[in-house]
Amino acid sequence: MTGTVPQADTALLAQGERLLARGHAEAALAAFRAARGPLAEDGLARAWLALDDAARALAHADAAVAALPIAAIHANRATVLLRLDRLDAAREAADKALALHPSQPRARAVVAAIDGVPWAPAAEKPALPPGAEAMLAQQGGALLVGVAWRSDRARDPVLDDPPGTPGAARVDVPLSLCLRFLALYGARLVLLRRGPPDPATMRLATLGIVVDPCGPLGLDEAQLAGLIARLHLVVSVDGRAAELAGLLGRPGLVLLPSGMAARWPENADGPERRSVRAIRQQKPGEWEPVLHQAAQAVMALLKQRPAEIRKAAGPAEAAQAQAAMAEGHRRHAAGDANGAALLWSRALLLDPGQAAAWANLGVMMRTIDDPAAAIACYRQAIGIGGVNPGTLGNLANALKDLDLLPEAIAAHEQVLAMEPGKPSHHHNYGIALRQAGRYRDAIAAFERTLAISPGLKTVCWDLALARLQVGDFAQGWPLYESRWDLGDISLPALAAPLWRGEDLSGKTILLHSEQGFGDAIQCVRYAGALKARGAARVVLDCKPPLERLFATVPGVDAIAPRGQALPPHDVHCPLNSLPGLFGTDTTNIPGAIPFLRAPEDGAGKFATALALAGTRLKLGIVWSGSVTFKDNHHRATTLARFLRHFALPEVCLFSLQKGPPEAELRALGPDAPLVDLAPLIDDFADTAAVIGQLDLVLMTDSSVAHLAGALGAPVWVLLPHHAHWLWLENDRDATPWYPSMRFFRQARANDWDAPFAAAGEALASLARSR
Repeated sequence: MTGTVPQADTALLAQGERLLARGHAEAALAAFRAARGPLAEDGLARAWLALDDAARALAHADAAVAALPIAAIHANRATVLLRLDRLDAAREAADKALALHPSQPRARAVVAAIDGVPWAPAAEKPALPPGAEAMLAQQGGALLVGVAWRSDRARDPVLDDPPGTPGAARVDVPLSLCLRFLALYGARLVLLRRGPPDPATMRLATLGIVVDPCGPLGLDEAQLAGLIARLHLVVSVDGRAAELAGLLGRPGLVLLPSGMAARWPENADGPERRSVRAIRQQKPGEWEPVLHQAAQAVMALLKQRPAEIRKAAGPAEAAQAQAAMAEGHRRHAAGDANGAALLWSRALLLDPGQAAAWANLGVMMRTIDDPAAAIACYRQAIGIGGVNPGTLGNLANALKDLDLLPEAIAAHEQVLAMEPGKPSHHHNYGIALRQAGRYRDAIAAFERTLAISPGLKTVCWDLALARLQVGDFAQGWPLYESRWDLGDISLPALAAPLWRGEDLSGKTILLHSEQGFGDAIQCVRYAGALKARGAARVVLDCKPPLERLFATVPGVDAIAPRGQALPPHDVHCPLNSLPGLFGTDTTNIPGAIPFLRAPEDGAGKFATALALAGTRLKLGIVWSGSVTFKDNHHRATTLARFLRHFALPEVCLFSLQKGPPEAELRALGPDAPLVDLAPLIDDFADTAAVIGQLDLVLMTDSSVAHLAGALGAPVWVLLPHHAHWLWLENDRDATPWYPSMRFFRQARANDWDAPFAAAGEALASLARSR
């Protein structure tokens, strides 16, 4: 059939197949979208299925089979229907495929999946790995909840995606989620591993946050059965642990992604199902509601148990636990965090009723950036010792770290009700409110903090950011100067005085950049305003990647290369202090757009690459800012998401991405459905030169957004729910700083689906209108 396909489409289909086979489903989408005909529709169906979007997959599968009803396409449509749990329709499609091709492998696999899979019996006399019995005995009367968070079953050729594809791991649940929901007071999480542990798992087990009786190599079948036979509940993804729980008659919950009815159908017969209940995702990829239901089951079992569930420590054990606690505090004070954590863990092994040890471990886990483990520790501490404001406040901070903002805010409010006069509680509450986008409530919390304890510099800084975010520049700019008191940055030690807004007639002023590239681009526009104030010369000290670009700024007389001796000057000023010194508000931002321009000789080096677009819309993309920025994980996303939404037939993608995130593009290899311009870009002047030749730049928040805005180029920016203060409040889709900029914002933390979908629709409309 492919002999009738145009040569160009054949090449695109082959490109899509190679990308899909290597696990790059988003990139395969771009190739299949650019091709035409039923084979392209079939490819799109399989790519969307790999991305867990079975509804879209079915639309393309229907189109493919309507145009080309061959056995393979009927079989692929049957696979999509199976993923949607439409078993009768899947069987009908598979039968059509088999009528055309009796040995069609995917169709036969669909039939086998629907008819059921034979199960192997469990071992008659389950054994335990050495030392596991004693480890379980040490947990006293705690509820033992086995957790199998990674599947160990063989890959299903129909229900599963090929290894390495985005959907291949859709059966697995992050262990951090299990900790968040299931590590409840009175329950001990017992890890059910078939293979060796990873470093994070080893750390959790060493510190006693979880119980790991599996040994260095994990469990074999008999040992896994033996361990499950001694547990009170098994919470497992689809795999052997769930099956064995049913065969052994142990209570179990199997956590399933969407579209797993063929493996775990409702009301199924068979011994492996009698004691195991399935909990299914309602939306692909959303495990939180599933884990919430599992947590409800754990709490129900806890309520049936005696009130006193801790192992009672004898006098000798209690004394040894106290000694370990004291030594842990000494180690911590001396800077030995790991040693302190291990000693507190030993105290818990001797006396699990040590609430302070759990609380201390929570602090350590948050310090090493493991907030899920911290939450588990704090909940144990609260369960043992009751609610106290210190531990509850720490729990609220860890919840905030995971963007669980409603829970964090509720916990902070409970803390404030208990200790309303402590300034740190009000400050932490304000930080959570600001991260939730409740900026005016955050301002009130910060002001209450300062009313209790005036002059706290970190609070002044947070108040500055919140006031600037709501456009209260008059009060925000003076507070913004508190950044020098935080210790992160410092003013350079220069002999010349700091300029504070006085007359500049006949003087030379040295401007120096202090923060990121984007901040420097935002504020360099003030050079012309300084000349209007009478400055004889404006000299700019900036980082090397900006030197050629900033030489074009109106009002800049000279660039002082970083690392060389500074030229003579009368006063100096940080770039980021200029907006406040000029009394800037949203109505008087200086500098006509564009206030930057690319060097005139820079455009030619991109001509050959840009010609690849032909008549298509030329779209530049950037998916990550600097990875050294501490909040980059909130504002950045993946190249795959860009390809899923923006790789349209009428659009040619050009990557402007620099730095470590380029690895995502290199991983696609020669079949990447976009043009990589990074090798041609040496500095921001080069980036400016290519932006001037693009139709649009579409990106997450980073310095390139500032650059495009300063050039007056069309730029769409995808923003997190809590964005940089410069982009103001969440109800704005534009900014007075850069009139050519348009925003697509998250409606809630970490939810990129809506802004990407909206930007994708807008891009498709723009491309069609050209």
